[in-house]
Amino acid sequence: MLKNILYILFFLSPVALLSQRDPFLSFYKNQMSIINPAFSGIEYDYSLTFNSRNQWATIENSPSTQFFSISSKREKNLGIGLSFVANKAFIESRTMAYIDFSYKLQISSDTNLFLGLKPGGTFFDINFNNLSFNSDPALVNYSKFSPNLGIGVLLKSNKFWLSLSTPRIFNSTGDGIINSYATNSNIYSAVGVNLNLMDNIVLKPSLLARFTEGYESVLDLSTFISVNNRFEFGFNYRTNNSLSGLFLVNIKNFRVGYAYETSSNKSGYSINLNTHEILFTINIDKGGSEVTEETE
Repeated sequence: MLKNILYILFFLSPVALLSQRDPFLSFYKNQMSIINPAFSGIEYDYSLTFNSRNQWATIENSPSTQFFSISSKREKNLGIGLSFVANKAFIESRTMAYIDFSYKLQISSDTNLFLGLKPGGTFFDINFNNLSFNSDPALVNYSKFSPNLGIGVLLKSNKFWLSLSTPRIFNSTGDGIINSYATNSNIYSAVGVNLNLMDNIVLKPSLLARFTEGYESVLDLSTFISVNNRFEFGFNYRTNNSLSGLFLVNIKNFRVGYAYETSSNKSGYSINLNTHEILFTINIDKGGSEVTEETE
C-alpha cells in the first residue's frame, strides 16, 4: 500500500508531468511519420514500422510505449498511412491514433517538397482499479478522447532532408491537472544529410529539435554509419540527459534494430535508469523487389 501511495504522489508531481510528455524515440528517423505526416508513403509502395520502448526497465510499472505506422505510396503524388502510439505508465495509458496524408511537389530532378496532414486524436485513460487499494472516493477512473489535427512539411533530396511539423495543433481545453498536459502541442524541426565517406560507407548525421509550450526544448543529435546498406551502427545524444547506442541490420526488405539508452548524468546513471528499444521494419516495392535505399 505504501508503494502505491508513493506512486500516486510521483504521478501527480511536477516531475511526473515532465516525464509524461510525448514519448521519445532513439530510432526517431525510422518513425518520422509519427511526428510528421509528410513522411507517409514518400518512398516505398508499402512500408510498415514497429517500435517497442521499455523505459527505465529496472523500475516496476515504468513507462512502456509501442509505436506503429503503416504507409503506402499512391498515384497522383499522394501518400497515405496510419500511425499509432500506445503509452502506458503505472495507472495511466494514452493511445494516439491518426490518419496520415502526404502530397508531393517536385522542385527539381532530385528534390521534392512533401506536404502532410494528420487528423486523429488521443484516447486518455486513468484506471485506479489497478491499485491494491481503492477506498478513496477521490480516486475516480477517468477517460476521454481528444480529437486533434497535425500538419507537416518535408524537403528531401538524395543528399539531405529537412522537416518541420506539429503532430497536434491544438492544446487540451483542460479537465484539471490530470488532462492539462495530455495533449500539449509540440513543434518538431529536423534535418539530416547523407555523406559518402568511401565506397559503400555512408555517414548519416541528423538533428531533431522538439519545442513544447511550458517546457525546455529538447535536442536529439544522432549519427549513423552505414556499411554496404546492410549494417548500420551509431549513437544518439539527447539534451535531457540521455545517451543511446544503436545497431541496425538490413536483410532484403526487412530491417531489425536495437537501441540501449542510459542516463548521461551521474545521478541517473547511479540508479540504473536504462531503456531498451527494438525496431522492426518492412519496406516493399511493387513486385517484391529488394529495398536498396533508405529515407534517412
